[in-house]
This record gives sequence, C-alpha cells and structure tokens, in this order.
Amino acid sequence: MYSLRLKVNNSIYLEVLELLSKFKKEDIEVVEENNQYLSIKEYLENELKQIQSNKAQYVSVDELNSYLEERIA
Repeated sequence: MYSLRLKVNNSIYLEVLELLSKFKKEDIEVVEENNQYLSIKEYLENELKQIQSNKAQYVSVDELNSYLEERIA
C-alpha cells in the first residue's frame, strides 16, 4: 500500500474528507498528522537510523525481564 501526504486548503478540507470517505476502509485510510504522530514518527526514524548504522544497543530477553522485575517490584 502506498502512502500519500497532502496539504489541503482549509476551504476544501471537508470536501476532501467526504470524497475519501466514499472509498472502502480496506482501500484507503486517512491518517492525520498531529503532534503526537509526528513525534512518534521522528522517534522511530531515529531508532531505525541507529539500527542501520550499527549503533543500536540491544538487550537479551533475560536482561529485559530483570529490568522489568526491578521496575514492577
């Protein structure tokens, strides 16, 4: 599935949403870019860069379990 980013003028925004709503949910999904979305997107892009540049730090399942046990207890 492709992603498409549009800038829509306020005067036609509702008409564009109405047009898009005519498609089946399986065919098109409207994803609004709010501050939370953009923040998460930036975080994930940075994480991916770390992985691709071999600078990411990984933990084992045992290390994760120990960490979680300490935080929960």
